[in-house]
Parts: sequence; C-alpha cells; structure tokens
Amino acid sequence: MTTGHDALIEAARAGNEAALSRVISLIERGDVRDADLRHGALHGGAWLIGLTGPPGAGKSVLAAALSTRALRARGPVAVLAVDPSSRFTGGAILGDRIRMGSVAARPGVYVRSFATRGAVGGLAEPVHLAASLLASAGYVTVLVETVGVGQNEIDVWAVADLTVGVVTPGGGDAVQYLKSGVLEAIDIFVVNKADQDGADQTERMLRSTAAPRREADRWHRPIVRTVATTGEGVDQLWCAIEEAMGSRSRGEDPSELARATERLQLRVTARLHREVRDILGAEDARRLVHEVALGRIDLAAAEAEIISLVKRASP
Repeated sequence: MTTGHDALIEAARAGNEAALSRVISLIERGDVRDADLRHGALHGGAWLIGLTGPPGAGKSVLAAALSTRALRARGPVAVLAVDPSSRFTGGAILGDRIRMGSVAARPGVYVRSFATRGAVGGLAEPVHLAASLLASAGYVTVLVETVGVGQNEIDVWAVADLTVGVVTPGGGDAVQYLKSGVLEAIDIFVVNKADQDGADQTERMLRSTAAPRREADRWHRPIVRTVATTGEGVDQLWCAIEEAMGSRSRGEDPSELARATERLQLRVTARLHREVRDILGAEDARRLVHEVALGRIDLAAAEAEIISLVKRASP
C-alpha cells in the first residue's frame, strides 16, 4: 500500500538524516503509522534503552556519556529525548539539549527531541515507530530519555528492552520517584551525581527497596553509581546493561511476559484512541460534543453514542 511517504521512508532507512528527521516529525504528528513502516525492519536487532527519573537527575548528561560508550561498543547510536506535550495545543517544551551538542556532532550519533503530542499511551506507539525506523536506518542502540515522572516512565518500560532509573543523592526526590509507581518498571538503578553527599544513603535506600519483583524472581536489579559529568561509572553502567540484555536473549528475565502484556495493552489503547479521535472529527460527533458543552446531554449518554459510532465505523 502506497502512503505518499514511501520514498521519504526509504531515504530515511538509507541513512539520509534530513529524511529521517522529517519522517520522525510525521510520526510525532500521527501522519506515519505502523502500517507505513511494516514492510521494513521493526526494531531489528537494535537495543532500545529507556532512561527515566525525576527532573534534575542528570539524565541528559548521562545519555550523552552513555551514547559515547554505546557507540564505541556496538556502533551507531540514536538518542530520543522525549518532552512533554500540551494536551490542548499539541506543542512541546523542547529542551535545547546543549549538553548533548558535542555528542550529536559525532559521526554515528543521532540526537532528536521528540514530542509525545499528548497521545493516549504516551510514548508507546510513536516511540516504538521512531525506534523501529532508527533501527532500520542502522542505529543499533536507541536511548530514550524521558522528562519528569509519571505515565511516561510506565510507557517507556513497556516499549523499551531495558529501563534505567536515574536518581540523585538527597533521598527525598529518590523516595518520591519510587513512590510514584515506577519502581517495578526499573531494570537498572543509577545513583547519578554520586560525588555529592548522601550517595551512600540513597544507595542503601535503593538496596532495601529494589528487591526482586516477586519472591520467585531471583534476579536482583543492579545499582550503579555514576558521575555523568566526568564519565565516572559509565563503563560499569554499560556492563550492567550488556549483562541484562544477555539475560534477555537467554530468556532468563522473568519480567518479559509482563512487558509483552503491557506492550499489547498500550498498542490496543492507542489504536482505539485514534479511532475515537477520527470519529470525533465527523459532523455528528462535533454535534454531540457541542451538546455536551451546552449541557443538553450528560457525559454518560454521549459516551454511549460515541461507542455506538465507533462500532458502526469499525470494519
């Protein structure tokens, strides 16, 4: 099936960075979807590694240092820096990524800010598509850096092969981060800025908290100290990533079933959201929204009618 973007997608896969950036922009807007990329490699043999953590944890600096290590170990690496998007305007607060500048200039490294556009499922589908495209373009490691704490961390766990949780000394932010419901989404913990006071306390807190996901799971999640600004600990972090990915390839990681279940749920949710959004662009749906806004019908009745519209529109 020809979508009108085929030539651009093929140019991106051939290594044309300008085409790659344009296709990723189309993915962000929802103009390129799974069916458009299906005839190419989906994810391929690339490693998709998520970096999550509270603001100020130093994820961008760590991503820069880690990308240099990944480039040396495996080859071309891409960094997707995911920014929050406005649910109302679709715009994103795209960081300037100054600290990534010197790394992005290196051959074999591609850095891109990526807007979620407020889609249901957040990172799930658009990041999966962008990572698949990058993999087919020859990037064998894709780092996904998320901003903030919350649903993005859960989404990136469902999409990524491996999730690295970054915290800093001081206790409060780390504890709040773990309480936000992301603990079980983390595969490797990093205490960044480990040269600051409180690193020992933070590591002890993580060791007492980051027990195996279930009693039957004997795989303890590693805790690595880093100072991203100097590169200290980055080699150890990369070794932990390699070991964890080796466990995945040998089928030793018990979290894979849960990850596959979450991936499927997020994909189905994203598709249903698109179908509802498309139908809400129809004339009768606009009329329905207008009546809700005026208080002529209640939300329960509107919900029932929208579901009926979706059912009628589905093949």
